[in-house]
Amino acid sequence: MKLIIHDLETIKAGRRQNGECIQIGAVKVLLENDQFQVVDTFDSYIKPRSPLDASTTKFTGITIAQVERAESFPTVKDLFLDWIGEGEYYLLSWSLSDRDIFLDDCRRHKLETNWLKNYNDIQKMFMLRFGLERSISLVAALKQLEIEPVEALHNGLTDALLTYQILLKIFQPNNPIFTMNKNEFVEGYVEEIVLHEDFKTNPFAKLGNLFGN
Repeated sequence: MKLIIHDLETIKAGRRQNGECIQIGAVKVLLENDQFQVVDTFDSYIKPRSPLDASTTKFTGITIAQVERAESFPTVKDLFLDWIGEGEYYLLSWSLSDRDIFLDDCRRHKLETNWLKNYNDIQKMFMLRFGLERSISLVAALKQLEIEPVEALHNGLTDALLTYQILLKIFQPNNPIFTMNKNEFVEGYVEEIVLHEDFKTNPFAKLGNLFGN
């Protein structure tokens, strides 16, 4: 089983939108007989359409010179897929925000999105493993597991390797939490509305009839 554990860095954007991707970092891992083996890593900056601002450089350490020398997203995306190689693969990241960033950039450049498949969320695995109800940041998860980063965070490859270390540390062979899910790419988003008995008097409860029981 081929796992592609990745992390993206982006131009900082508003709360309701994703910034353009400026770095892809990833580690290719084979999972066979409940054993992990690192095969290779991928690290590439991306030249965005939008200018790189000072706040992004401060947060990620990525400079204007680094992205100016880089290729555009379509080219780097193709290099990334070539690096992944043939055969089935599973994309894993800390939360699904990277999937959404990939999707936005593909739409921005009018690229196919059918390669965004078999996505699995390591943050969700972590939360289920420890019975957490609220999402937890990568930094907080590292602290909880007493994993000390040897390099600065908010670098795509560094964060991808740290995410792999988290998966390695929490993985339990017979726990269904860690079953890799197969799924197709998503072109849109639908939020699930869950109505509890306590909300029957809530005026929004009537919306539930539109979706069935």
